[in-house]
Amino acid sequence: MSTNAQEPNLIERLRRLLTVSEQLLIELPFRKTNIRRFSVRAKDCLTKIYGADSELIKEFNRVADAAILAPDPKVGFHRIVLLVERILSSLSNDVIARARDFEKASGAGELRRMFVGHGQSPIWSRVVTHLKDDLGLDDVQAFETASRTSEHIVDILNGFLDTCDAAVVVMTADDRTAEGSGRARQNVIHEIGLFQGRRGFNRVILLQQTGTEDFSNIAGLQTARFNERVEEAFYDLDRAVRKLQGQ
Repeated sequence: MSTNAQEPNLIERLRRLLTVSEQLLIELPFRKTNIRRFSVRAKDCLTKIYGADSELIKEFNRVADAAILAPDPKVGFHRIVLLVERILSSLSNDVIARARDFEKASGAGELRRMFVGHGQSPIWSRVVTHLKDDLGLDDVQAFETASRTSEHIVDILNGFLDTCDAAVVVMTADDRTAEGSGRARQNVIHEIGLFQGRRGFNRVILLQQTGTEDFSNIAGLQTARFNERVEEAFYDLDRAVRKLQGQ
């Protein structure tokens, strides 16, 4: 079984696999090698979470074997994808439940260091300036606040998770889905999940630009929305930050 710290990374890998599956399903001709590649990667994640001898892995093996033998390989592949989607939904709900239990136990507390996550849009810098100059937060961290050229991304993220008490993550429509809608960069979604898993849902504040696709289980999370100007979200951001400070 995985540790709680590993789960957000593994869940994010499963989400990425499902995104890839959307592309594989529209490939012509559809190849059985797609089934094998997807199954191996999904099983690797699930085994690390549930263990090789779990009933869920046995069920996954049955579905994957049947998919390879199916007369229509695309139908068999779709069945594996549906199983992974069901497992991912259950996993996400478990993580949410644990994070909310953590929130109840921790409550409001000291806010010493804030992390700001973002995609390609430069508007994140205005958020950093607002947090420092207008809200008086002395220590606001982002990837760009120091030189990190010699550090591995995993070490950088672990450093932020260990030292930052809360996070503000800016979601802008930097990528496009197969349907043409806008979505946040995958690293942004990853950072949201990591901080929610480590610090609790009440310590992650999302600033979501209009037109940016929602992700699974975003409903009910701390989200401030804006159109073109990120300043439109500052009123809700300020309220959330003051709540973290116990004001």
